Amino acid sequence: MVANFKLAAYGSLSGILMMSYDRVFIRGIDYTQGLRASRYEWLDTTGGSLSSILGNLLVHLAYYGIFLCVAHGYKVTKNMRYFVMLSSLVGIFGHAALNGGRSNILLAIVIFIIARVVRRAPKEIESRIVKRSRWAWLSGLIILVIAVRYVAYIIQSSADIGGVDLKTITYLGIDMLYGKETDFFHKIGGVNESLYFPIYALAYLYHGNWTSQIAFAISQRPGSYVFFPISVILNNMGILDKPLEPGYFSDVGAFISLPGAFFYDFSWVGVVVLSTLLGFLVGLSILFAGAGRVGSIKMAVILYALYMTILAPIVPGYGFAYLNFIVFAFVMADFFNSIIYGRRTCFLS
Repeated sequence: MVANFKLAAYGSLSGILMMSYDRVFIRGIDYTQGLRASRYEWLDTTGGSLSSILGNLLVHLAYYGIFLCVAHGYKVTKNMRYFVMLSSLVGIFGHAALNGGRSNILLAIVIFIIARVVRRAPKEIESRIVKRSRWAWLSGLIILVIAVRYVAYIIQSSADIGGVDLKTITYLGIDMLYGKETDFFHKIGGVNESLYFPIYALAYLYHGNWTSQIAFAISQRPGSYVFFPISVILNNMGILDKPLEPGYFSDVGAFISLPGAFFYDFSWVGVVVLSTLLGFLVGLSILFAGAGRVGSIKMAVILYALYMTILAPIVPGYGFAYLNFIVFAFVMADFFNSIIYGRRTCFLS
């Protein structure tokens, strides 16, 4: 178990170092201009070095590290837990900073929730964990503060690129995300300047429901939300000449909730099929997590099912390319154990 903690820690740190080397020294991205501006510079580059490829594979071991700390942290020393959690946060926030993005943080929060849900610590151990919960709350609060500050910086960086203030980018952003100010908002004359950041952040997190509502009202729904991510993968593999057309809202960078995506493609029949499928997968995940040993295949089912379900009100989880890398990180850990110890990984026991 200690070896797996070290794999997660050193693997994720190695990954972020390799990615940093690729971005700064190979691609020449100038991060002094701000993370959001550097994101667009990075998106204009093509190809990827060996350092970038290996870095992208290894850095996602940070999510495995969070899972280990939450689900199996009682099996190692306190210093080891702190080291792995810190290295995981460096990997996740470092990866987000290099990309100038935010989705990594959302996925990290979800893996924390999943690990807490499926953890099977012995009762006597669990009682000790509960008694130390104030430290868990404190560490969680610190992580939350860092996440909030990071997201605030990204939003401010976007405003700086456009040459506008926070209030203006909030109004513009909400309008592009298909949201509208209510009569109540106009009656009170807006809000304090300091509140525009949380309004914008929450609107961005919630707007998949706005686009879902609009999807109900439009008769022509070009493109596909369900199959577009799959078509991109098949195109990269050379199976398709080009990916499918993306959904209606993709042109402005807006996304849609998971039920909204299935309604967009298949109307109400799709919503019924989605509900049935998710219910089956969640039930299967509960069965896997609650009984016997959990290997890489069962763990992949648990991760996909719970990620899809938890993120469903916000966005289709399969739209995150990072999700596949996270699952691959768990498979990588299983491969590591097979090579080093000659036995498969038991993620839950």
